[in-house]
Amino acid sequence: ARGGSFEATGRLTPQPLRAELQLRATGLDLRPLAPHLAEFATLRLDGGALDVRGPFTFAAGAAGKPAAGGFRGRVAVRQLAISEEASRASFLAWQEVSSDSVRLDLAPGRLQVGTLRLVRPVGNFLIEADGTLNATRLLRQPPAAKAAPAPAKATPAAAFAVSVQRVQVDNASIEFADLTLRPQFGTHIDALSGVINGLSNDPATTAQVELDGRVEDFGSARVRG
Repeated sequence: ARGGSFEATGRLTPQPLRAELQLRATGLDLRPLAPHLAEFATLRLDGGALDVRGPFTFAAGAAGKPAAGGFRGRVAVRQLAISEEASRASFLAWQEVSSDSVRLDLAPGRLQVGTLRLVRPVGNFLIEADGTLNATRLLRQPPAAKAAPAPAKATPAAAFAVSVQRVQVDNASIEFADLTLRPQFGTHIDALSGVINGLSNDPATTAQVELDGRVEDFGSARVRG
């Protein structure tokens, strides 16, 4: 109803459930997902469109085994706009985030991305006076639960592995402020571009960052680490 198109072609077997499909989605409006974002943060999803293209396979697991399958192909989120719920001030936006090399596996659960391109992102990066980030302040606090005795031995849940080989940042614009400093410091960083290599949620790995931008009219910003 909000626009966009979706099509899937291929083979579907109902029993046991199996699918081998070619997916193609263009311009699917993300605003119907706004209530889900609002559950976790005091943020509004004001706009955004999803494009997907590639093969998708699925096979239901038997005898308690997890389902198998996955997706390979292109995913893009275009014209994203997220604002703060109370002030309606812009929190995060971008022209496009896309990758032609997305690999999603169901078992074991993992997401692997070759090159992720981030085009013209705009955001606010604020370090509060207590050292916390502004994004932390916007998270909703879950209702307090009644304390329960800890089990004798807890088994850690299987992690969903996420890795991005290379993030290419093109022409970012960031409002940066650090309220822990005396005097407090704030500035606007423009034309920030560069790469982040080896991004992963594996705590044993380390990413490498190399970004360069312009500060106000005559300054420069350089990020290495």
